[in-house]
Amino acid sequence: MYEFLNLINLGKESSLIYKRLLEVGPMTASEIAIETKLVRSSCYSYVAALVEKGLVSKTLKDGVNVFIPESPDRVVKILMEEKRKQELKLKIARDLNRKYKKKFLNKDKKKSQPLIKYYEGERSIIEAYIDTLNCKDKTIYSYVNIKEMRDSFIKKLPSYYKVRKEKGIFLKTICPSNLESINRSELDAHEQREIRFIDSKYSFDTETTIYDDNILFVSWKDRMAIKVKSEKLANFHKNIFNVLFSKLDS
Repeated sequence: MYEFLNLINLGKESSLIYKRLLEVGPMTASEIAIETKLVRSSCYSYVAALVEKGLVSKTLKDGVNVFIPESPDRVVKILMEEKRKQELKLKIARDLNRKYKKKFLNKDKKKSQPLIKYYEGERSIIEAYIDTLNCKDKTIYSYVNIKEMRDSFIKKLPSYYKVRKEKGIFLKTICPSNLESINRSELDAHEQREIRFIDSKYSFDTETTIYDDNILFVSWKDRMAIKVKSEKLANFHKNIFNVLFSKLDS
């Protein structure tokens, strides 16, 4: 019974009372306390929750409240009503989203003024990475030291590369020449990427990823990232990247 009534957020005590009411029939609070072995004073709040949900009704008999169980069909009706309300809320949310998204996209875009977003914690950093999968230019440019990447993100790489590959997004990467990066480069063809190596003496422990009009700076050690949205800055960094990339060996 608890599994059933928990669907409408009723607890174990209310479930027990409802079960005994179905089995025994109408009861007073005193009788419910005896049948369920619950403290009588507590029974009132548990029964009130059932009454509020429409699973129990009450009547007055000889000056005493008697609680009567209603059909379990009420649970299904409640869930259907909640579904209807949620669908209505979803429709309203979608309509408002279209309205305000249009205003957001059509607002004065001052491209000379970069937009900056800050991310803190590994989960937020991973969310920032996932946004690169929305790359419209179909090419991502990155400076990455795979040796410094967190295991939490490395575990997500197979699914990340799978989605990126399905979307036809190519990754151009510059890495310090170390064992981890060299090993990763063996998967370049499979993961739709080209890694080129910079001398390990120029190693770095932060990452920079450029895609569309965005530049994402990540520091795993500091557990933070900063994303700058600016067409001019992004194009400048793409040009610098491509100059360096063309001079490095794969």
